[in-house]
Formats: sequence, C-alpha cells, structure tokens
Amino acid sequence: MLILILKDILFETPSWVWVVFVYIIVMGIKASKTRSIYLPRIFLTQCIMFGLKYKSYFSSDALTLIPVVIVTTVISFFTIDTTQLKRDTKTTSIIIPGSYQTLVIMLSFFTVKYIFGFLYVTNPTIALKYKLFDLMISGILTGFLLGKSLRFTSWYLKQTS
Repeated sequence: MLILILKDILFETPSWVWVVFVYIIVMGIKASKTRSIYLPRIFLTQCIMFGLKYKSYFSSDALTLIPVVIVTTVISFFTIDTTQLKRDTKTTSIIIPGSYQTLVIMLSFFTVKYIFGFLYVTNPTIALKYKLFDLMISGILTGFLLGKSLRFTSWYLKQTS
C-alpha cells in the first residue's frame, strides 16, 4: 500500500509542483548563508503565499483565515529578533544572518499544501473534514512571515531616521 502511495506521489504529481519544491530547497539553502535582501523583495514570499490562498481570502473561509493571519503577524512582529541585522543604505537592503528557519518554514508550508492538495483530489470528503486545520496552518505560516517582513522593514526605517 505504501509503495502504491509513493508511486502515485512520484508519478501523478504535476511537474510544476516539483519545480516549486526544487525552488523552495534552493531558496532555503541560500537563506542559510548571510545575505543581503533588497527591502521590497522581503515581501515576495508573502505575495506568493497570498497567491496560493487568494480564493480563501474572498470566501467564507476568510472569517477563519484572516484573524489567524492578523494574530500571528502581530505575535511575529513583536518576537522577531533584529539585533543581528545590518543596514545597507546604498542598495536599500538588509543584511540578514544565515538560518535554516526559512527552509523549514517553506517546506512546512509546501508539505501542508501538498498533502491537502492530494486529499482534495483523491478524497474530498476527508479533505473537507480537515479544511479548518489547513486554513489554520496556512494562516499561521503566512502571518509569521508577514510579521517578520514587517519587523525587518520597521527596523530598517527606524535606522534611517
């Protein structure tokens, strides 16, 4: 049974999903090294995550998703450590120390999206039972990254004033 599931995962998964998976791995490895990030680019991940869940923000699911995003954004904003950040005023960039945190977060989000995508296709009844869990995990991950981006931006703006 496990072999059949693994076979389905490998051969029935659309190729664009594997491209996204490789992209996440590459970006996560790059994030493990100290790097300079152009300030507006910090919000790129949030734009991608919004794009993946945009239908949820404009449906009845928004009543669950939006409060979770707001709460985790606020928590993340006030708990993110900015003591190791450096500012590069020439390029409007922030120099961020390397960490595997980005890789873990993005792989977590990918895994949740993959599992629920698989469930929605293969067994919609079970998927609907866990829809709230899917929304909560998506909201937590989105809120965490949004709060982190807002915190970095706030830190940068305070440094320039």
